[in-house]
Amino acid sequence: GIAEQRATRNPPNRETAEPPKTPYSSAQMAVLRDVATPSKPHLAAFDFVRVWWCTAVVAHHVIFYIAAIRADEPSLVAAWERSLFLDFCNAGGIPAVDGFFLVSGFFTVLSLLQPGTEEFTASPTQMLRRFFARCMRFWPVHAVVVCIAILTCDPLFVHPEHGTLNLHRIAAMFIGKNYHDGLHGWFDLTTTPTWSSGADIHVSAFLIVLVSSLRGSARCLHRALLCAILVTIGLRLATFLENPACKRLSCLGHPSAIFLGTRDPLMSELSKSFGMPMLQEETCACAPRTGCQLSNAEMIRGYANIYLPSHVRAAPFFVGAMLACEVVRARTEAARSMAKQVTRAVQGSKHIRLALALGWVLERHSVLKVMRVPGLLASSLPEAVMEVLGGFLDSCAWACVLFSAIVPEAHPAHCRTISRLVSSPRLQQPAKLAFCIYCLHWPVLYHLLRYVPRTWLPSNEYLLFLVPFAAVMSITSGLAWVAHHYIEVPSTRWAIRVSRGATCTAPASKAI
Repeated sequence: GIAEQRATRNPPNRETAEPPKTPYSSAQMAVLRDVATPSKPHLAAFDFVRVWWCTAVVAHHVIFYIAAIRADEPSLVAAWERSLFLDFCNAGGIPAVDGFFLVSGFFTVLSLLQPGTEEFTASPTQMLRRFFARCMRFWPVHAVVVCIAILTCDPLFVHPEHGTLNLHRIAAMFIGKNYHDGLHGWFDLTTTPTWSSGADIHVSAFLIVLVSSLRGSARCLHRALLCAILVTIGLRLATFLENPACKRLSCLGHPSAIFLGTRDPLMSELSKSFGMPMLQEETCACAPRTGCQLSNAEMIRGYANIYLPSHVRAAPFFVGAMLACEVVRARTEAARSMAKQVTRAVQGSKHIRLALALGWVLERHSVLKVMRVPGLLASSLPEAVMEVLGGFLDSCAWACVLFSAIVPEAHPAHCRTISRLVSSPRLQQPAKLAFCIYCLHWPVLYHLLRYVPRTWLPSNEYLLFLVPFAAVMSITSGLAWVAHHYIEVPSTRWAIRVSRGATCTAPASKAI
């Protein structure tokens, strides 16, 4: 009786009481937590890479084109060739674009394989609805860019003499790509969305048809995506072999050589309105090393064929599609079989694979060079191999890093350290503006280079790049916020209502 009275007076403390015992281990409980989460969890790791890649693309364009416009200043030319900091700011642009393609392929396929979409058939109507929903990720922002170009009388859309609109090129902004005479849209208001978003639209249509048709057989879908990667690499190799001595990025030399490929009247316009010195064609920069017989102008026009067309840049899309398939399979296996014991051999191979992927990513973005750490992966491969397989290897490395961060905790490939480093809730809102910044930063940079006098910019080599970069990012972020909230988001919601019969799971901010 006394013991019962004491227990009644002093009930056990809930905070110090032992938790109820369960028949599951800690690893199995981790699986249960992952399975209990919603079927469409927010993948915070993609917020990190979107912000990083978007910043890298803007920095690359600011540095690259300021150096090109002011090619007559020897101090800038010397800084471009020797500065590790400027190399770091410039080097991340091309790998970042391949990363955006990887993300686009991932979310396009993930929206088709999400749980709860099994009832959707592979009928032509369903595919058209999905494709329409995908295109509505791009078209609203493309329309904003076209309106800016028309209002500023860009000669790509408005005839300089008659003032008439070129409807063919305006339509091409929404269904394909615009092309200059001799070179593909290198320097106009629509350069960025002209070719990158066009490639995304083309490959997304193929992925929607492929995944919708083969989603019932995971093995067939995996083999089809693998074949698509091999075909894409083969097409890129065939394009490269047309002139392997000249189709190399090192043959570009100085960024100013890229404008030689545009010919007149753009060359005269650059000299008149942008203050760029008139350049002369000369021998290709890599002629002594590779034996290239073309001039630098002919070289850049040929190199555009290996950099811009959709069929030679599609490998990262298919890598992203395979990443989506692996993530869905990892979640399904975790839900079915709970957690499995992981052997030391599996853990060791995971660490080796992840270390190689991280080393490749840091080397390609010149992080190791800034830290004065020698790179042993990309730098050890021949230049010809990097021209053919560079984008594919970049996307594979990023896929390994992202996979380790987004798979369930109990999966052998999950890395808690990477997941914590790339998962920050503060990046969720900036990441939503990534696509608008990606498309709108180019008109801002274009007008900055055209209308801001040289005397207004710093003379120091580093401040000359950092001050315009800060200005472009600030102005573009403001415009992107307005475009995202008042154009992109309402258009996406309307597209979802129109295409109710299709799966539209990826938000508008993920359409890069």
